[in-house]
Amino acid sequence: MDESANRLLGSDEIFGQWGRNIREVLCNIEQVPEKIDFIQEQLAARLRQSQRSTTLVQFCLQTLKYSDGGTPIHELERKTGYTRRYLASLFRQQVGFPPKTMAEIFRFQRFYRHWAHGQSFEEVRDELYECYYDQAHFTKEFKRMTGYSPRKFSHEVSNEFGRRLLLK
Repeated sequence: MDESANRLLGSDEIFGQWGRNIREVLCNIEQVPEKIDFIQEQLAARLRQSQRSTTLVQFCLQTLKYSDGGTPIHELERKTGYTRRYLASLFRQQVGFPPKTMAEIFRFQRFYRHWAHGQSFEEVRDELYECYYDQAHFTKEFKRMTGYSPRKFSHEVSNEFGRRLLLK
């Protein structure tokens, strides 16, 4: 944003192809009030489109969260009518991660909550197979999220902050 402060920029420098198209149409409109109306209409349409995208991402996030990351991405495609690539693009823009990564985070949080409430790994082992193909798949994802194996994490890592946060 700093690189655009106190500078005059062309619409194509800010908005890319969309800005070029708007400028071409504006060149063909003669009256200033008509130009202003056109710009307002186009910006409002762009804003509405952005809000639809935000709503779409919120819907997908809620779906993933309420299923603890158990909703497959192809199910999000089916429910929304959008492709995996489009959803991933929106997620990267608005969330910072693709939907698959968010599903992994929600899935991990499910088991982290159990651990924070004092349940041992052995107590939640049976639940693993609802969310993970096998124990090795869970262990790999657990290591990626924490840097530790589940057993080492529960025996050696003291995380009182996590426990207190979840117990509130």
